[in-house]
Amino acid sequence: RLFPADPFLFVNLACVAGSAGLLVTLFGNVIGRLPAALFALAFLVLPRIMQETFIVPWTSTLATFLLFLGLWRLARLEASRRASPSESFLFSAILGLIVATRPLDAVAAAALYPFWLAALWWTGDGQAVTVRLRRMAQHVIALAAGGFIGPGIFCGANVLIYRHVASPYIRGFGGGDIFSWSGVAEKFVSIYLDSVSLYVEPGQVVLRRFPWMLAALFAIVASLALGSLWLRAAAVAATLQQLLYLAFDDLLPNGLYRYFSYHYFRWPLWLAFVMLPASVVLVRRRFGTRAWIIG
Repeated sequence: RLFPADPFLFVNLACVAGSAGLLVTLFGNVIGRLPAALFALAFLVLPRIMQETFIVPWTSTLATFLLFLGLWRLARLEASRRASPSESFLFSAILGLIVATRPLDAVAAAALYPFWLAALWWTGDGQAVTVRLRRMAQHVIALAAGGFIGPGIFCGANVLIYRHVASPYIRGFGGGDIFSWSGVAEKFVSIYLDSVSLYVEPGQVVLRRFPWMLAALFAIVASLALGSLWLRAAAVAATLQQLLYLAFDDLLPNGLYRYFSYHYFRWPLWLAFVMLPASVVLVRRRFGTRAWIIG
């Protein structure tokens, strides 16, 4: 029985519904609301996705919703071309709360900050440079204040529970030694393409369950090159998150499906899946039908 054995079931389902709604809102402006809804929901009906990555109470469910909410706030700023310092505070508070759910995902989510600042700078077109700089300083202060809420909750909870700002998990891995940056390329091959050669685990690769990820890599590149500001931010965050976890020593092919470790990649996979039709639309808008004709 899922309930009461899993008391977080309703929280997770609410986050899933909210995440799907945000994707429809975001991508609806690129590919239309109906195609966006179909692709957002189609990801959820992929084999065992709901049971293994959403019903199981991973904190990445909360992180996914918060990340998509941050992207939605960025898209609103891009569309309206105006924002108050209180809106910057809210945007940063949303991203900061990801620290309290999954700190490594929060590092990837931090990639949205430069895009927010760029959008703020563009809203001041026509103003004197000194006025724009003074206004930007107000927003930076608001961003810093909002961004401290999540880390404060994270550290406060650790001190309350463990009497230390870092959890035993982090301390057990030795802090910064939990990352092996020199092996990212090797880990990419083992996690995505070939788990046998180094880990003697056949079929424990991302492409086994998500063969469309090869095409999705193109979609991420197309979104980065041709997309709007928020879509480019999404592409950067998704790429950075995958690189961070590839360097994470606790992620190995052996546990990818056995222990459902692929839930680490949940929101980049979901974003990449909906980016597939978006990339087709973006390329066609930019280059026309001839973009699909070779020779």
